[in-house]
Amino acid sequence: MSKCTFCGREEDEKTVFVGGYEILESCTDCKEEIEKEDKEMTFLDLLKSNLELDCDLIIGDVDMPASFVWTEEDKITDYGIQKYEEIMKSKYTILSNSNIEIHCENHILGADFCYAAAGYISSTEYEKIFVHD
Repeated sequence: MSKCTFCGREEDEKTVFVGGYEILESCTDCKEEIEKEDKEMTFLDLLKSNLELDCDLIIGDVDMPASFVWTEEDKITDYGIQKYEEIMKSKYTILSNSNIEIHCENHILGADFCYAAAGYISSTEYEKIFVHD
């Protein structure tokens, strides 16, 4: 028995991943709604959505140097939002391989953000940017 993590419906059928959700192949309405939301949401909205992410990020057409992992306990602080504002305000696309392309040209800031999220910065700076509930 498989379950759509978007609407909660359960059926005996295959699932596919769309926008961070595992949905039933027959949940075409869910797929359309997820894709619509993804087009309207910023990367900050995605982070605040409590979706668990484990993927690579592409920013400014550049593959980022560290994988991105985000759990429902992870939060970004106001300081972090301001520091990475250009990325946070950007729209994004979740690719078919579940990686995320952030529509921001500043790949230098993107690499800085990825290194920070992966913990490759001082613990003092990390705690100013991220909170784990």
